[in-house]
Amino acid sequence: MEEVAELLASLLESESFPKFSYRELFEIHLNINPHQAGAEEIATIAQERIDLSTSELEKTDYLQLLMTTVIEPKLPPACFIYDYPKEQASLAVIEKNIAQDTVAKRFEVYCQGMELANGYYELIDVAEQRQRFEADNNARQAHGLEVYPIDEKFLAALESGMPSCSGVALGIDRLFMAMYNVEYIDQAISFSLDRV
Repeated sequence: MEEVAELLASLLESESFPKFSYRELFEIHLNINPHQAGAEEIATIAQERIDLSTSELEKTDYLQLLMTTVIEPKLPPACFIYDYPKEQASLAVIEKNIAQDTVAKRFEVYCQGMELANGYYELIDVAEQRQRFEADNNARQAHGLEVYPIDEKFLAALESGMPSCSGVALGIDRLFMAMYNVEYIDQAISFSLDRV
């Protein structure tokens, strides 16, 4: 996070990139610990705060809706959010943090109300990654969505001995938007969909 903060501070001429844990933001804005609250409690809070057309969502979906509609609009101009719920781990390591919450070791950087980057402490356990792929496909199938083939080449690469590592994906188009106060993303990319 520190290197990303230094890079963005130099490019955006910003001196402050405060860091908030996912839990901290939910406690400040919704008075709950998202890592310990049950799915029913989170669903109730979401239904109270958001005009939802369905009540058939998973805990992680409600958390994402609350983050997007309640918390993101109140974020400072630039900040880091880290220690996401384990359900949102994707390819990140899951472990206990200092507060003893089980979290995904990943972060996102927000600037001017949009996500600029996300970073992961990469999961390199082949068996656990396979289980996650299978769990994702089971959830997709249960919701009537397309099931994706498991990326066997990726798993083979992990099995061949990928070292412990982390990485950050930075949206250059969004960075450009933040640097030059561009309002719409199609103004920041060479070939927007309507120009292809």
